[in-house]
Amino acid sequence: MSNLLENNAYRILGLDTTASQKEILRRYKEIINRLEISDQPVYELDIDLPKNFRNEVSVKNGLKELQSAKGNIREYFFWFQSSNGNDKKALKFLIENKPTKAIQIWKDLSGGNTVSSLLYKKNLAILYCLILLKDDNSKYLKDSLSIWKEIIDSEKFWDTFSKSYSTQNEQTISEENVSRFKESVAEELSDIYADLGQRHKNNNYVRNFQEVFGTHGKKTEKDVMQPIYDEISTKVEQLKKIKITEEGGKDSNTTRIIKCENCGFVGPDDGFWGYDDNSIICDKCYQKIGEQWTEKVDKKLQKLGIDEDKRKWYATILKIDEIIRDIEKDLSKLRKTGLYDQPASKVVRDRVAEVIRERSVELHNFGALYDDADRLIRVAAKISGTESYKSGLRADKAKIQQTMEEDTKNLLTVEISGFFSSKYVEFKPRFVEYDGLKILYKDATEISLSGIRSNFSTTYTFVVVSNSSQISFSFSNNDIWGKLSGLSEQRIIPVIIKKICDQIFDDDETISIGGLQLSKKGYSRQKFLGGTDDVSWEDKIYIPRFSQGNVVVYKDRDGRGSQFEIIPMSTLNAVILPGLLKECVERAYSKGIYTPKNNLSQAQSTSGTSQMNSEEYYEKIDRAERPRLLREFLDNGGKKLTETEINALLLLRTNGSNYVHVDSQILGQLVEKGYLKREGGFTSTYVIQAKGYKILNWVLYKYK
Repeated sequence: MSNLLENNAYRILGLDTTASQKEILRRYKEIINRLEISDQPVYELDIDLPKNFRNEVSVKNGLKELQSAKGNIREYFFWFQSSNGNDKKALKFLIENKPTKAIQIWKDLSGGNTVSSLLYKKNLAILYCLILLKDDNSKYLKDSLSIWKEIIDSEKFWDTFSKSYSTQNEQTISEENVSRFKESVAEELSDIYADLGQRHKNNNYVRNFQEVFGTHGKKTEKDVMQPIYDEISTKVEQLKKIKITEEGGKDSNTTRIIKCENCGFVGPDDGFWGYDDNSIICDKCYQKIGEQWTEKVDKKLQKLGIDEDKRKWYATILKIDEIIRDIEKDLSKLRKTGLYDQPASKVVRDRVAEVIRERSVELHNFGALYDDADRLIRVAAKISGTESYKSGLRADKAKIQQTMEEDTKNLLTVEISGFFSSKYVEFKPRFVEYDGLKILYKDATEISLSGIRSNFSTTYTFVVVSNSSQISFSFSNNDIWGKLSGLSEQRIIPVIIKKICDQIFDDDETISIGGLQLSKKGYSRQKFLGGTDDVSWEDKIYIPRFSQGNVVVYKDRDGRGSQFEIIPMSTLNAVILPGLLKECVERAYSKGIYTPKNNLSQAQSTSGTSQMNSEEYYEKIDRAERPRLLREFLDNGGKKLTETEINALLLLRTNGSNYVHVDSQILGQLVEKGYLKREGGFTSTYVIQAKGYKILNWVLYKYK
């Protein structure tokens, strides 16, 4: 109750705390009667009364409080007690509007810990608070809190107060009533200081009270804490509606009022244009300077080092940061009022931290933006309120740090020499990066590895494409070609094959690679004189060969592979055709598009699949290389591997690096022995290493 001092019932009725119930009722009737004839009564004990202080409502409320047991003890406590001549002398100075003299009297008498001094201290504390209603005085604030704390914590004071109250008041009092009031008095005081803080727009009142008493009242909750919580809640909801996806950032917040950064026009957001640097201009300005503004944004982002891949998330990251800054301003208000570590505040802080964490995980998983993910996790950990939640965030932070460390540790760098300087293409666990451009492996849609031979050398070209970016460069070093081919086969090509197979067999699409069309039924090409030449997945399938810069696709004719289509290796996705046809046959069989022939057992019944494993390695590995393959197998510990470990390598090669049906202990053993490498942060994938492929080359050759 913020009016316990200013609108104290004894003050309203012009009575001291020794007044009987008869005197109280008589004074009430007198005031009401005089108010009816517009006569504002004045009494001897009036102390600096505000204008229109006595009115019908306040007088009735005053009577009601003094007639109830709970209200009476509260009003009695928060008003001056006149116990002797010293109190009367001090009160006389107050009536004469000489508060400093009254302060001096009570201050001089309140030394020590006697019964009388404790009552003097209560009067002094009440006087300080009355003065603070008008004057923002930091000394009186601190002194009053110190006195209130001392007397409220004093058992001697409460014994004295209880005896004094029962002697001077006709209300029936029990130890239980005093005990209940004693328990709630700190909250009552909290409301008084919350009101003072609002009057003076000074957070020190609530903060200093919190520091001294470690608690707060209903007014503090309602008028100080709840408005801040509501502001934070609104911003948390805005943050929840911002999502990070593979395609970029999405903001599903409803229409809001925003401002054009060029002309200052303010309106609903459906009349504005947003840019990758989070800048906004209105439609009118867009028509005039849209192109210039785009150039300005491009230059700004280039200067900041924001590559093309990060641009699709950059504006969203800026929005997230903007909302977090606003939330931190609200949290700062809680700090200034000393309410930051209150239990309710900790719950709110945990809610904020949870939403920030969600955005951090999305940046990590969908954008591989590890630095930003790490930064947001740090912010969440700083904001979170409870130790249990902080512990979870520390674990998340450790996972991100692990990903970043593995990113550095598992970095595979290939130097691309240029005429004046060298550049580097970096194959990291989750993306490939070159010359400021980055493509996540999971975002790759097309790839090309090709070479053009001249009289003196061969010029190789590497291209990898996503929906939003393209990496492309040329070089002449054959060793680099080999490295890029191997890395691409491990990390990029399997992703593209899976995507295309999903399009063909799940979405029923027809995919073109050069002059070859692939569908659920098989693959085909256009005949020279019209019509199509078709190969069914049910037919015998031959693995395409790489020959003289081309990919040669075959068709079965009388039990032999006959040339069907020739596609230049420079054609996007031509290099994936050997693996793609193999996967298509397996998908077609698993989908029931064709059934096994010749009553073969299931282990042999994959018709194309069984043929493909044999054909692939017959064509890629010549029989003459048998001694070399065996030597590599033995040199790399092949005989020490168990059958279970070899099968695990085969499963990973066939089903992809994240194949889950392999025992984690076996995977761990293979990682420890150097045949596999574990990648990823929040989730793990396993990549076969060169040592592992040397084992597989011999196994697949031997059991062709």
